[in-house]
Amino acid sequence: MFEKRFPEGFYWGAATASYQVEGGIEHCDWAMAARRELVPPCNNACDHYHRFETDFDIAKKLGHTAHRLSIEWARIEPEEGKFNMEEIAHYRAVLTALVARDITPFVTIWHFTLPLWFSESGSFERRDSPEIFARYATFLVKELGDLCTHFSTMNEPNVYGSNGWLRGSWPPFKRFVITDLVSITNSGRVYEAQATKGLRPLFLYWRVMKNLARAHNAAYSAIKHIAPLIEVSVVKHVIVFDANWNPFNKLKAALANYVWTSIFMNRTHQYCDSIGLNYYFYTQFGDTRQWKRTDMDWNFAPEHIYDALMMLKKYKKPLFVS
Repeated sequence: MFEKRFPEGFYWGAATASYQVEGGIEHCDWAMAARRELVPPCNNACDHYHRFETDFDIAKKLGHTAHRLSIEWARIEPEEGKFNMEEIAHYRAVLTALVARDITPFVTIWHFTLPLWFSESGSFERRDSPEIFARYATFLVKELGDLCTHFSTMNEPNVYGSNGWLRGSWPPFKRFVITDLVSITNSGRVYEAQATKGLRPLFLYWRVMKNLARAHNAAYSAIKHIAPLIEVSVVKHVIVFDANWNPFNKLKAALANYVWTSIFMNRTHQYCDSIGLNYYFYTQFGDTRQWKRTDMDWNFAPEHIYDALMMLKKYKKPLFVS
């Protein structure tokens, strides 16, 4: 039987996000949105908070050598400036369980969900949000850095910004429209989105994206000050925008790639030891082909992960598919 083997030191594993798997998270913006019936509730999810040992046993049997997980900010800092050491102890137990199984942990410091005190005071619209985020990130590394040497500051900042401020399908449910209230259909579910007249939502989106870049850079600098050997990255969602022969479509693709990927990475790559790539789909302007579709109804085009990697290669940092 023909078989392929990973090279020595190759990381092979899976990734999770705290709100998606842990269950029992009540004091974050998504939980509040669920109580208002704006998003589906997570309830106990798959109860990973209590079942992580069993889950990691399964991962070990599957041959995993790495695991990417996120820390729930709302658990760690339920009130501004007040950190919950019991939750730190929990996440230390999680990381210890991975290390005991020879599974290398990759920690994502923030994966979309925010504590209520931060979200309800403006979140990343706030001028001081980079400093707030850097304080939280530094605290985590101080408490967990002896068990993990790979930290990503944030997951998919463009996805967070666009869904929260342009599409209006995620907290804080703002959308770039003219009317005050709009209905947004997303995956068959109707959401009420808080909208602001005129161009303001678009300006807010760019403010948020600028602050996210500043937050990553501030967190990187603060972490390096206290733990220079920690590897710090950002996890970037890359959409591969392509075009057919039409020059206008080629211009649109180049602009889309610049806006979606290059702007953020140009601001942050010097504050990265490595870069994580999340790739899901490929889009071609002027494309008339009928693509296979994923369960998320995206184009199924795994071969274009090569193009996504080439887009990030120019930043001359180690890359990992996250």
